[in-house]
Amino acid sequence: MNYLQRLLIYSALLGAFSSCKNELDVNAPWKETTVVYGLLSPTDSVQYIKINKAFLGPGNELSYAKIADSVNYPDILKVTIQRFKKDGTKESPVQLIRDMSIQKDTGIFMSDAGTNVLYKWLTPTGTIDKENQYLLTIINTQSGKMVTGFTSIVGDISSPNTPTVPWSSKTLTLTNHPNNNVKIGWGTAASGKIYNLVIRIFYKEKDLSTNSFFPKYLDWAFGNQEALDTLGSNGNPGESLEQDFEGDQFYQYVANKLADMPSGSRHLDSISFIWSVGTLDLDTYIQVYQPSIGIVQEKPQYTNLNGGIGIFSSRSTYTVHGCKLNQNSQDTLILGPMTASKGFF
Repeated sequence: MNYLQRLLIYSALLGAFSSCKNELDVNAPWKETTVVYGLLSPTDSVQYIKINKAFLGPGNELSYAKIADSVNYPDILKVTIQRFKKDGTKESPVQLIRDMSIQKDTGIFMSDAGTNVLYKWLTPTGTIDKENQYLLTIINTQSGKMVTGFTSIVGDISSPNTPTVPWSSKTLTLTNHPNNNVKIGWGTAASGKIYNLVIRIFYKEKDLSTNSFFPKYLDWAFGNQEALDTLGSNGNPGESLEQDFEGDQFYQYVANKLADMPSGSRHLDSISFIWSVGTLDLDTYIQVYQPSIGIVQEKPQYTNLNGGIGIFSSRSTYTVHGCKLNQNSQDTLILGPMTASKGFF
């Protein structure tokens, strides 16, 4: 469950403590509370900002979550993003478009067509400059309430001072022996604090009913890593981070994820390394609202917005495409004890 859902459910549950008129009424007069979730990504061609309102009322508050008017503002918000350049100048604000074309997944909150309200900004390549900062402004044109948020943009990672795969070579040497350690290193990005590496394994698989091959992929995720600071710079190695794994873990992962198939049913195409990078604000937000595993379940509230709650920050994706296994590693994938039954050729 994401933060927005938890916040609205928490707001809803407050109303459940209302009792008869001889007892304390915790339903205080309604106060407008704007909830925002937005992450700018320079690698995306469209940016979406999610804006909702918290709600409170008598009776079963979970029922309010199914009512669009309880969660969504009507078309009364003016939402803009303004760029502040590195030299101190600023551009005119861009007004975002109210959009209801993306249907929400079913769950606690309403999911009917046309009820998932987002605010859209079209950003062709180059629109979002990694050297600049951006101001989000939300104005309720009826109440006059204003919410603002400010963020820098995450830059690109780079080759570390001592290059490793995939910088030094796009050919991976993997064996199924535990002592074959593979190291993936990178230099941190400007404004980047949290890093998540995924190895994407592209392959073709035969449809046995038609004997036609179709492209597929597996994503091998390694979890989050944090940099000590956010001082990496665009185009230059910052702090060096790395992810290690044993060669046999690659084959074990493939074996666990794929069902057995006849020989000649699958062919490995290529491997990509994909880094998702987030700011310090995003890292803090994730840490504060990750599930509790201890006895104490109450969490502090974190927001980087003025006049509202939630987050406005940035993330970025950096990808190295076209990596391959060397011939011995391909042979191990085809004939090795872990993956011989998976049909690779």
